[in-house]
Amino acid sequence: MYKVGATALSMTLLVGSLAGCGKKDAEPSVEETTLAAETADATGAEAKETENASTAAPVTTEPTTVVPTTVEPTTEEPTTEEPTTEEPTTEEELVLPDPNRDPSEVFSELEQEILEYRIGNNYYLAVSTMERPEDYGFTRDKLTDYTIYNFRVTDKENKTKAEKKLKAKLDAINYDGLTDAQKLAYDKLQYDFDIDARMREQAELASPIAPNDETRGGIFAFIGALYELPLKTEEDLIGYQKLLEAVPKTLQDALDFMQYQLDEYGYNQLPEKVRAAAENAVAIADPEDNILLTSYEEKVRAMDLPEETKEAYIRQNEEYLCGPLKDALMKFSRDIQKFNSSSNKTRGLCYYEGGAEYYDVMVRKLLGVEMKPQEIFDYIEAHLKANLTLNQMYAQIKPEEYEAYEAFYQGKYERPYDPTSVTDIAAYYTTAMAKDYPMELLPAYEISEMPEILQGGSYNAYYVPARWGDTSPLVIRYDPYMSGFELLFDSVLCHEGLGGHMLQCACADENDKVSTMNNYKGYTEGWAEYVQCESSKYAGMSKELVAFRKLDLTFGQDLEALADLAVNGLGWSKDDLYEYLDKYGVAKYDAQQVYDRVIARPGYSLPYSFGEKKTLDLMDAYKRAHADDLDVKEMHRKYMSIGTTSFDIVEKYFLGE
Repeated sequence: MYKVGATALSMTLLVGSLAGCGKKDAEPSVEETTLAAETADATGAEAKETENASTAAPVTTEPTTVVPTTVEPTTEEPTTEEPTTEEPTTEEELVLPDPNRDPSEVFSELEQEILEYRIGNNYYLAVSTMERPEDYGFTRDKLTDYTIYNFRVTDKENKTKAEKKLKAKLDAINYDGLTDAQKLAYDKLQYDFDIDARMREQAELASPIAPNDETRGGIFAFIGALYELPLKTEEDLIGYQKLLEAVPKTLQDALDFMQYQLDEYGYNQLPEKVRAAAENAVAIADPEDNILLTSYEEKVRAMDLPEETKEAYIRQNEEYLCGPLKDALMKFSRDIQKFNSSSNKTRGLCYYEGGAEYYDVMVRKLLGVEMKPQEIFDYIEAHLKANLTLNQMYAQIKPEEYEAYEAFYQGKYERPYDPTSVTDIAAYYTTAMAKDYPMELLPAYEISEMPEILQGGSYNAYYVPARWGDTSPLVIRYDPYMSGFELLFDSVLCHEGLGGHMLQCACADENDKVSTMNNYKGYTEGWAEYVQCESSKYAGMSKELVAFRKLDLTFGQDLEALADLAVNGLGWSKDDLYEYLDKYGVAKYDAQQVYDRVIARPGYSLPYSFGEKKTLDLMDAYKRAHADDLDVKEMHRKYMSIGTTSFDIVEKYFLGE
């Protein structure tokens, strides 16, 4: 057990934080492998696998107002075939921009072209990723491809060729002729193309089933996305049904991809991932407690349609969910368990062929930094040790503050709001933080409990960004039954919306277009963690108590991030990790749990741990540079307005003149 001075930290908090009870995901997600919706992380919900859009040819059928017929379940068992590389398509001649044209105009056109490429006319990506696709010229009749993104190695060559052409056009633009906002977007796109190309070369060890890894949430992310989709018109209902009808093939593609990984790399999915995927499939198939049944019916009944039309859509949805989709999910649950081998249970990613290279690029994609695993390890460890030293000093010279800290976690510390009331917490922090954060930019929102099927996983809360055409209030969903949640309730609400992701999205709203398709979680989650750690001081807590609480909020995820880097990137054995964690007072049983988690979900804790520390360092650097004219609210607004990208670009535009 870790001790501050002569007094021990609460083991309940330590174990809770090690279990990840302070985490969230842009689309809940998607996450260990529970059904959570993808947020935006803001969020938006989260880093996606390298390919950002499906390149499948769009379906040419125009949406109609006729209720689509239900697809009958097929009795033919899909065969599992090793993916093969498709023949490259005929290359079109590359036409570079006219050098005599206004660079600003050329760049605006290229942004739209890149956006159309990334979204690929894909309905699912549009409605689940972009906040307002219609603002960028994407009308519903244009989005006719309803493919749910899956994991195909066959797309690599064609996507590489397409992106090289787009990057060549970008390179040909006169950077000096762009506006300041366009220069930021240009720099973001250059980084996107570079990191995505590197990620695509290494992505064959990505997992299609784990919703908490470096991908965009795994194959079950779409359940949360479908649950959150606004259904306003019959076109929406038709699109929704087509998405459901794409699920069986998506599930089979995941099985094929896992078999390919096993055959080519000897990489077998972790038993934890496999079990969870099988259990999730069964849960989704259960007609007795199916959120896709209940939420769909509720939304359809609220629509302005004839009653007989509503009944037809509701009946069709129920027939498909309880028929073909249920059959496909149950088959997936059975078939996926053939991968339930413990042969790789004690192996980090770096032990597989290409695993070290994959992990290295994955971490750079997640964090948005050009640092090796050892450099990141040293950076996080140095911050952790500094925080421990500070807390030990406070505990020794300010024992009364440590007593207040213990009282806080015993429920005896009196806070200026009802800590169990989301209404009181939201109202209090919205007012208290307004002097240092641009809270006036917060959109209308509401806070509600997660649906039961999304509860009990690794997310205790998540932010739901605006969806296509949705004018209703935005949402923060929370799980009030998660272990240790009451102790974190206020700070988690700040993380998700009250200064965190929701405000982050609002500030970047006018400065993010194409790059909204890429989520660098080091930046997005780093900001939200920074807000979560800072929030305590707005409740009138002393700097010492704020420091004690910050350590509780970050200690577990810091240790898990260090374990992740050590095991997956540096090749530590289980015994090496046990010995290291023992220095921080982590019992062997808890160390085993940490080891299993970092094997099962590589990279998961890194954006929270590294991102918070990097964000804090950048804030400190800004304060030093503006010591004579510091405006904290403007500092925060400027930082958030940059939008998701690499930390190198953030530093350039945040600290640069």
